[in-house]
Amino acid sequence: MMNDEDFAQAFLSGALPNEQFHHRDHLRLAWFLIRRLGREDATQTITAGIQRFAAHHGHAEKYHETLTQSWIRIVAHMLEARPDITEFTTFLAAFPQLLDKDLPYHHWRRETMASAAARAQWVEPDLLALPA
Repeated sequence: MMNDEDFAQAFLSGALPNEQFHHRDHLRLAWFLIRRLGREDATQTITAGIQRFAAHHGHAEKYHETLTQSWIRIVAHMLEARPDITEFTTFLAAFPQLLDKDLPYHHWRRETMASAAARAQWVEPDLLALPA
C-alpha cells in the first residue's frame, strides 16, 4: 500500500489506475491535500486533478463540481475540528460518516445534485447549509 504522499502523486500524475480510485480514495486525497496545501489551494488541485483523471480514463462527463466541492468542504470542516489527527485511518475512525456516500444528500435534494448546473458549477445546498 502506498503512503499518502505517493498515493497523491500517483493520482495527480495520472499513474493511478481508475480501478484504484473509489470513494475512500477521494476522501484520502482530500484529507492529504487539505492538510498539505490548505483548503483553498487543495480545492484547486483536487478539482483540476479529478477533471484530468476522469478525462484520462475516458469519463470526463462524470466530473461533478458541486459533489466534488461538497466533499472537500466536509473533509476540511472535519479537519478543522480535529487538526491533531495525522493518520488517515484514524481520521476515518473519528468521522465514519464520511464513508456514507449519501452524506451530501443531507444538504442537497437529489434533483438538485442531478442537475446540469450542479454538475458544471458550485450550487449552494438547498436543504441544509454546510458547516462553516
